[in-house]
Amino acid sequence: MLFLDMPAGLSRGELAGLEWQDFDFKKLPVSVTRSLVDQHVGPVKTEASRKLMPIDEVVARELLAQCAVTHYKKPCDCGWATDANRAGAKRGKQPFG
Repeated sequence: MLFLDMPAGLSRGELAGLEWQDFDFKKLPVSVTRSLVDQHVGPVKTEASRKLMPIDEVVARELLAQCAVTHYKKPCDCGWATDANRAGAKRGKQPFG
């Protein structure tokens, strides 16, 4: 998460709200459209926060490597999904933490 966020400056909620479908690994933007606050997903706070954010090839490779090892690869799964028992039905739909 930090590897993606350091150059991007996303808020904690925007970063946690990213799903695999938000990444375009061919054209290299990330679509920031939702935010996760107190384990509730909703839209970003302002229209200005809703954006396409470019990523470079190194970040894209690292993200693809993360996707390769996670159990949660569906487009609607959280990019940083938890596998904890406490997540219950939300496994894959909310980040670890």
